[in-house]
Amino acid sequence: MRSAVGLAVGMFAVVSLACSNASHPLADSKMERDVTVPPGAIPYITGVHAAALPAFDNAGVEIVAFNDLGEIVGDSVSNVTFGSTIFRWVADRGFTFLHLPVDSFTIAYAFSVNDRAQVAVQLTDLGGAGHAQHIEAGIWDWQGDMKVLRPLGAGYSCDPYSINDSGVVVGDCYVPISGEPQGSPFFATVWTPFGNPDGLYAGGGGQPFQGTATSISDAGYITGTSSLDFTGFVFTPTKQLISLIPARAATPNRINTGVNDSGWVAGSVFDSISLTWVPAVWTRGDSLHYLYRDQGGNMSAISDDGIAVGTIPDSTSALNVPVIWTAATGLQRLPGLEGGALLAKESGSAGAINKVHQILGTITMSTGKTRVVIWTLPDSPMLQARLMASIFK
Repeated sequence: MRSAVGLAVGMFAVVSLACSNASHPLADSKMERDVTVPPGAIPYITGVHAAALPAFDNAGVEIVAFNDLGEIVGDSVSNVTFGSTIFRWVADRGFTFLHLPVDSFTIAYAFSVNDRAQVAVQLTDLGGAGHAQHIEAGIWDWQGDMKVLRPLGAGYSCDPYSINDSGVVVGDCYVPISGEPQGSPFFATVWTPFGNPDGLYAGGGGQPFQGTATSISDAGYITGTSSLDFTGFVFTPTKQLISLIPARAATPNRINTGVNDSGWVAGSVFDSISLTWVPAVWTRGDSLHYLYRDQGGNMSAISDDGIAVGTIPDSTSALNVPVIWTAATGLQRLPGLEGGALLAKESGSAGAINKVHQILGTITMSTGKTRVVIWTLPDSPMLQARLMASIFK
């Protein structure tokens, strides 16, 4: 999964830091070193059901996000010559693809989907020789219509990263520079359900916030990263801007479940002791849970009831494995698809969790075949039966 599963987003943030004056971030001395499990001792969680989705085998697609109804969105990677388009998948309807005119060289990427089946979409015009490519934010709805969102200002390109159930989209806008992949400065941007853009203003006034808004919850909490010093932040529904610790080394994840309705955040931080990016959860702006010592990794998403999921490298096999975390149980590994000795040869990633405790991710089996997987947490038997029936009916 490009944005939701694996370390792609965390690696994007690391590259951004490496290219900036924050390439050697320092850990805050007040950082809470809450290492719940040392490397090599991560137990498997019990009672969780793992099921591969056969529809995605050999489908030539990359999963990105899903919603509380189990609808999955992502990118088609089969038409590499002419660029990428996006898809939506529902168990009883199969795949629906967004068809873009090939001769326009337009590329579409999916980033987030809400429970109204609205998909936050990035549309890219590659431009001609000597012209900067132009990027627009859009919403692809269930009826197949595409609404292009207005940019923050004339000449701006915009990236949409997250959409909540109210239809509010967050991302960033910037002025592109010819010959450069990105322009400057970036402004964190919020689009209303009517498509009107506005910047983030701490306290309701002053200067617009420079940075990127990467995730929004249904309650209106927004998280992202400052482009001035690369410090993560939470923007509350009351317009309070809270910086995440440590300064210059906190990276919220870019996904629609990267922040929950309590303002808790999933992501990663740079640890100056081990000199690695390590998985982290912020349960408050000033309370950092540092989850896995020395080995690296990233927490991708967090549910409203505080269940975080992500991906870490196993210290024994060096393979990336999917994990789950709660404050009560600490870090645990999600089950695989194979048994016995073959299980130790599996790798995988967990990238999204919805409100009914489904987790979306991938598992690469011992044979090398990668499968899209949904894990179902042990809620009531009735709920679990309903969820599994909805996936495989």
